Amino acid sequence: MAWPVNASIPHLGWQPGLTASYRSLRDRCEWRQRVAPHRLLVQLIPAPGAAQSEFRVPHVSECTLDASGDDGAAIWLIRRLGRASADGRHVLPLKVNAGMWASWYFEMNLNVSKEFLDARGAALVTSFRFWPVDPGGGDVPMPPLHNHHATYQHEGLARAAITPEYLRNFPPMRTSLGAGSAADYGCVEEDGGDECKLKQLPRGYARTLPQSAKYSIVLNDVRPRGDPYAVWYECALRLLRPSPAAAVRDVAHLTWGLLSGGEPQHSTRIDGAMFKTFELPRALPSLYCVTHRWPRAGRIVSEWWHGHHRFTSVGFVLSGDVESRLRGLIPGASCGQGATPLRGKDALGPANVQKLLANLTAGGDVRHLCSYEPRRVARAPVAGEAAQLFDRAAVGPAAAPSCAGARVRRGEQLTVLCLNAAGGDAPHAGQHCVWDADVAFEHDGV
Repeated sequence: MAWPVNASIPHLGWQPGLTASYRSLRDRCEWRQRVAPHRLLVQLIPAPGAAQSEFRVPHVSECTLDASGDDGAAIWLIRRLGRASADGRHVLPLKVNAGMWASWYFEMNLNVSKEFLDARGAALVTSFRFWPVDPGGGDVPMPPLHNHHATYQHEGLARAAITPEYLRNFPPMRTSLGAGSAADYGCVEEDGGDECKLKQLPRGYARTLPQSAKYSIVLNDVRPRGDPYAVWYECALRLLRPSPAAAVRDVAHLTWGLLSGGEPQHSTRIDGAMFKTFELPRALPSLYCVTHRWPRAGRIVSEWWHGHHRFTSVGFVLSGDVESRLRGLIPGASCGQGATPLRGKDALGPANVQKLLANLTAGGDVRHLCSYEPRRVARAPVAGEAAQLFDRAAVGPAAAPSCAGARVRRGEQLTVLCLNAAGGDAPHAGQHCVWDADVAFEHDGV
């Protein structure tokens, strides 16, 4: 069957029906065993007092399927991270224990035929899906597993993205993330449910990935008790065959937020690992923002938000000199220097949030590009336990504008701003305020 590709993609980068199409194709897989990944680093942190998970050196099984569509010839490259059997002849599901954190970091080539690589040896990625699945191939929800993150990242730049000089001038931006997911990639049912986990660019656009890149996967079993949980970590990329007949524009995947800006002193360390969150005030709500200028003119093709929604109140993406406006509205406010406490009564109330937005955009020199509101669902981690709230994808209010499709000018200032609840007595009151965008840059925009 032809893989469906639309000229435009709805908010959050998903297209109705793609998940069913993907699963139908995947059912045809004939899995091949691959060698153990290169430069492997495995970290396992069991819950206090818990036994270590049963674990062997991880291996990968792989499947390649025809996924051609009206955008051209293409394949799905699907990989499942598992563990080797005792005799080393088979790949079995991973096993994680209740309360355990587990991470895997390794290198692995795409290992596809040359016809799916361009003249530089890079691949064109139009769609991707990274998510843990059970032995039957069904998505593992949260709970029981917190899909903290999975990334396929590289050191190089996309062909038409930005130069190293631009990166030196605009350090909050990065282009190293080729594909991936996080806990809040899944949607609540009314926003798309499982469909949101499969990201697809509109027809005519693709991310560029080199042959060799690094996988980083972190899972957390949120159950307080229970038998070991069997899981594959499934990483899937749709690769388009380069062709003169299929004109494709490269997009740069850019991230605004603390995690792209080096090692700031207000990053949070947990068990020695750098999670690159900023610390929230314990007793007061707060505001956090990052700002910089666009290195080139271009068009935003797709976008989404990442945060820890137990704290998130709302997120805004704004164009213009927001920081100067903030200083006149909130004493001590600045961007990129940690969270600014908000001391006004009911600071996160809807009326005050709208008042802040109105004051920031008054006069027209600051534009409101888009907004995000957190989504969470109540689930019991195991039967008999009280329900807890778990994150789902943040979405824009119905009346708010969408960033997808917006054009940006070279030198135009962009600010990502979030309002957050007080950290309270949370063990780790660390927050992300991260906006991701796929941007098609112009070569000579103004």
